[in-house]
Amino acid sequence: MYIQDTIVALATPYGISGVAVLRISGNKILEICNKILKKVPKPRYAHYLSFFSVVDSKIIDKGIVIRYEKPSSFTGEDVLELQCHGSPILVNILLKNILLIEDVRIAENGEFSKRSFFNNKMDLVQAEGIDDLINANSKTTLISSLNSVNGNYSIYINKLSKKIIKIITNIEIILNSEEEYNININNFILKEIDKIINILKKENKKLKKNNLLKNGIKIVITGVPNVGKSSLFNAILSNERSIVTAFSGTTRDIVVDSFSFDGINFSISDTAGINNSKNKIEEIGITKAWKEIRKSNCVLLLTDYNNIHDFKKNIFNIKIIKYLNTNNIYYVVVFNKCDLRNVYPNIKIIKNIAYIHVSAKKNIGIKLLLKFLKKKLLFKNFSKNIFLSRIRHINLIKRSLSHLVYSKKHFKKFNNLEILSENLNVSRGFLDNIVGKFYKNDLLESIFSNFCFGK
Repeated sequence: MYIQDTIVALATPYGISGVAVLRISGNKILEICNKILKKVPKPRYAHYLSFFSVVDSKIIDKGIVIRYEKPSSFTGEDVLELQCHGSPILVNILLKNILLIEDVRIAENGEFSKRSFFNNKMDLVQAEGIDDLINANSKTTLISSLNSVNGNYSIYINKLSKKIIKIITNIEIILNSEEEYNININNFILKEIDKIINILKKENKKLKKNNLLKNGIKIVITGVPNVGKSSLFNAILSNERSIVTAFSGTTRDIVVDSFSFDGINFSISDTAGINNSKNKIEEIGITKAWKEIRKSNCVLLLTDYNNIHDFKKNIFNIKIIKYLNTNNIYYVVVFNKCDLRNVYPNIKIIKNIAYIHVSAKKNIGIKLLLKFLKKKLLFKNFSKNIFLSRIRHINLIKRSLSHLVYSKKHFKKFNNLEILSENLNVSRGFLDNIVGKFYKNDLLESIFSNFCFGK
């Protein structure tokens, strides 16, 4: 990427449309205005002007033009936006004429946002928020993305970073002081570190939940054969996606679909019944079921037993629960066919395990189940403080937390303020990396390459 170049790209989707927008950024804007528009429009005003050919000065089209002067633009550079008619042929002709001007080239993916980042118009979290905003697939993800774009999350991270800086500053004052060092100072420093550790622990949990907003909650239905897994799958999706029969082992492969409920995206998998089948094809299906369970955010362990006591007697249910507990996978026990037992849909929590009664066939209790999953796996209500987090953010928060814990342990053991100060600085660096204060070019390439050309 060459910052001295002026870049141009189509900011609207390619294809036939009423209006197409060409965005241009760089130091050649005035020359482009003189050659394409035959005049330099007043900044930040919408002008209706003719677009001329650079070759023979013939009119190509007429449209709206808006010019922005640096640094008061999205990129922090001089910017020009041309709104022409949305004919792909016309757009190509106009684009080719702009590219005839020296040092003007087609923008790389996300290059407008990248220039905005380099010119301190936004930080890395805000840039990622723009990408998430464009690709938002629900109202909730849209609101969460806007929080990042508006800089709310960046402010929060910077505040955490300043808390660590404050401790480092206090340590430096102590080191340069002539007063006698005492145990009270140690206790004060450790208490301040503990405060940040607790904040980061809570943040780590919250970010994991927030990440589900971006990728959707992955649910897997499992259980022994013929308890109604496919019926529950179809009831949740409100269509007959899986084949349902009265015979055991009907589902032999993974059936996956997605749906949206109450503004949240879900992915749901119907799997083969867990048993000791000697059928080779069914064995393959069961092996795939275990793999699918391992990738889930939540497992619906389905049964048609009457009560918890009978349910826990089944050797395969015992095997599934042991596997879920060993792999730390959250699960809900769903008692199906409640209509046959004259049981109303209800939820009971026993020893932190939820037991829910539904009827997949009669579509009873399905909304109750989904509302519970949303509340349990995410948040009951989404506030202005919810952000659409990425794996990168989660990893950096985790690393910052781990290093703080290590710093505290090391200090308690060796009582060395100089080393503590250095360790705290490393922890702070991980937080600063979230907003992009320290970055590597390959990280920027990875982030901005996923953007569209006009952004």
